[in-house]
Amino acid sequence: MRRMNLLLVALCLAAMAAIPPHASMQDAPAAAPAARTEAQLREALAGSWRLAVPESTARTRIDQGIERAVNDMNYFVQDTARGQMRDNTNLNRRIDLAFPEGQISIHFDQSFLYVTRPSARQTFPLPDGGSVVVRQYFRRGHLEQYFEATLGRRWNVYRLSADGRTLTVAATQQGMMMPTPMQFELPYQRAP
Repeated sequence: MRRMNLLLVALCLAAMAAIPPHASMQDAPAAAPAARTEAQLREALAGSWRLAVPESTARTRIDQGIERAVNDMNYFVQDTARGQMRDNTNLNRRIDLAFPEGQISIHFDQSFLYVTRPSARQTFPLPDGGSVVVRQYFRRGHLEQYFEATLGRRWNVYRLSADGRTLTVAATQQGMMMPTPMQFELPYQRAP
């Protein structure tokens, strides 16, 4: 019996020797960087941003997002929905961001301009005679833009890379007949 106990103790010691010691604090993963404040975002985002991938690549990403959304729709509305989403999803080659007098100004391809106070709902006319309600705000270290129209809603999240050189715009569109949202991301770089 004593021999059996010694054997168990020896096995336990061998197992303990095989287990590596706890990692030191230096081995712990680095903490995620703190989210930028609104003031930091205003400073870092201000300026012109240009599409950082070829237009064909950007269009392919948008089309892939449309296809993922359309695939889950009723078969009889897929072609119509695909065409409408394609027609209503602009490929923005340039985005100008500014923050005059505490406001948020987002200008797409020097065509569509949205200027609002942070989190304020504001109605803008559309070229087709309709209108869209827009809210722009800072949240979780990002700039966000929310559009709401009769047939659905869309939101853009503007995420700045850690080094401040790349702006990723993540777009999500959801409508009444869309069981799966249409989503895509495009990268932009600061214009010279």
